[in-house]
Amino acid sequence: AYTGGKSALAPLVVSFLKDIFQSRGLRLSGGLSLGIPLSITPGFSSGKMFLTAGLESRLKLDWLTVSWSNYLSFYKNPSWLEGEALRSNIFFSRIQLRAFGFVGGFIFRSSPFKEDDVAHHGWQGFIGFRILENLEFILVEDFEPFDTTPDVHFLLRWKITLGSART
Repeated sequence: AYTGGKSALAPLVVSFLKDIFQSRGLRLSGGLSLGIPLSITPGFSSGKMFLTAGLESRLKLDWLTVSWSNYLSFYKNPSWLEGEALRSNIFFSRIQLRAFGFVGGFIFRSSPFKEDDVAHHGWQGFIGFRILENLEFILVEDFEPFDTTPDVHFLLRWKITLGSART
C-alpha cells in the first residue's frame, strides 16, 4: 500500500515482426517480443522477463490504414503476489486506424487475476499523432470498470526499422 506518489520504469520491450503474407494493400505478419524489466516495484513491475507472440493484419487503403493485432503474453508470477490465483498469460487485442498523421483505436486486455475486482478485463481507447516520421505521441483512456488498467496515461512510441522500409 503506497501512501504517496510512486513511479516505476516500464519494461524495455524488444520486438521482431516478420511478414507472413502480403498482397495489394493487405499484409499479415507474425511477431515475437521479449520484455526486459528495468525495475522491481510491487504493483508496477514484476522484475521478471516475459515473452509475447502474436499476429498482426494491416489493410492499407488510399489515405487510411486499418490494423488489427492479437497477442498472447506469457510471464512468471512476481514474488510480491505469491499465493494469488493468477493466469499464466494475458491476451491483448488492438484495432487501430491511421490517417493524415493521426492514430486512434481501441484495446482489449485480459486480466492476469482469476478472482475479485482486479479480474475484470481492461478496455481502453487511444488517440495520438505523429511527431516525427518514427515518433508518435499517444493519449490512452481507460473505460469501465476502471480497475484493471491505468485510468489515463500517455506514451511515446518510437519505431525502429531494420532492413527494408515498412509502410
